[in-house]
Amino acid sequence: LAEALSSQPKAAAASRDAFVYDDISSAETNDQIVKKIVYRNISTIEDTAARLDLTLLAKAANAIDQCDTLAFFAMGSSALAAENAVMRFMRVGKRCVFFQDQGVQQISASTLRKNSVAVLVSNSGRTLAMIDSLRIAKQCGATTIAVTSFPDSPLAQAADIVLLTTVNDASSGSAAYQESMLAKIAQLLVMDTLYSLYAVKHISQSIRKLKDTNVVIESTRRR
Repeated sequence: LAEALSSQPKAAAASRDAFVYDDISSAETNDQIVKKIVYRNISTIEDTAARLDLTLLAKAANAIDQCDTLAFFAMGSSALAAENAVMRFMRVGKRCVFFQDQGVQQISASTLRKNSVAVLVSNSGRTLAMIDSLRIAKQCGATTIAVTSFPDSPLAQAADIVLLTTVNDASSGSAAYQESMLAKIAQLLVMDTLYSLYAVKHISQSIRKLKDTNVVIESTRRR
């Protein structure tokens, strides 16, 4: 409750303007907009870092280490975090799957097995497609990891491992915009942390694979 209350923008009560980006309204100057966005991004990273359970992070990293398939599930702007994770894990040799199409995501969930890991990203933890995909993945025996802001959400309640990000107004439906971009900063932090935990455990392989994929990346650039 304290976290939720502390995340409420103080200007929200005084302003009748609709927010176009978290707590940015038409009353802001250019300088205020820049400073506000920088401050909120830094605060989001710090708050999420403080909220992450190191034991659960280690448990999630171990599950990823042991799995043969790492599947990601996300919709909307949360897909940014999933795409970032796929790119990072694949570069160090981990087999990953992620499909943008909602129906294909649920089909892919049905192909998971006992030695698979499903990572489901939903700030609210109430996105129906994510809840359905988690249910299907669990039925197939996969280990499920939820990345969400709300421990009492359906996604968090059903997942095997829950990694909590900081609470943002839009995620609870109180903001007019209803899609907090700050939440994506928190999700990216979680993904980069999981990647780093995995990569350092396999440091030699990670460095070798990074060098191999660098060759591919360099070949796509004009000299």
